[in-house]
Amino acid sequence: MTKPKRLTSEARREQIVRCAERVFAEHGLLGTKTRDIAKACGINESVLYAHFRTKEDLFIEAVGRIHARADAAMQRTADRCSTGGEALREVMKLALTVLCANPHLCTNMLHTLASSTSGERFRKFAADLLDRHRQVWIEVIKRGVRDGSLRGDLIPEEIVRYVQGSVWMSSLNVVTGRSPKTKALIKQHLNAIDKFLVPKP
Repeated sequence: MTKPKRLTSEARREQIVRCAERVFAEHGLLGTKTRDIAKACGINESVLYAHFRTKEDLFIEAVGRIHARADAAMQRTADRCSTGGEALREVMKLALTVLCANPHLCTNMLHTLASSTSGERFRKFAADLLDRHRQVWIEVIKRGVRDGSLRGDLIPEEIVRYVQGSVWMSSLNVVTGRSPKTKALIKQHLNAIDKFLVPKP
């Protein structure tokens, strides 16, 4: 009988991170045990510790990757749009579609905020993630004001607070099962965003 092919160190680390995303989504930072993650991966805890010194290190790696993937997807979507106004609508549509299709992403977003109560390291971690996410929205809105697709009287920072708040509230509603169907949710938020657009002649 042929033995299963042994994973490379890099592939094993990737497997651990992917499993950790799911386990952290279910139990959060404080509720997760390293043995739970090891079990989900089908490995011994000693193998996990060969790649990550602490559970906290693994949390930061796993959740940080989730946010990095989300920000990169938002940026790619914005870059494909011809105006900032179009980008604002399309990025919001993407964010809501992904959240509704992946509830574990919503719970990990909320666990990120909850982790900020676990000391200075995690407070800074959560703040940095929020700042990077916020910067994507800021650039989209500034672009729209420059190219005339968004109203010139808009203050980007204020609009970002509204947009980020909408996304985070949508995450909470998805987790608690109170979110409307994806299409209805998107329509609701796009209708709100349209008030920021310059009407087409």
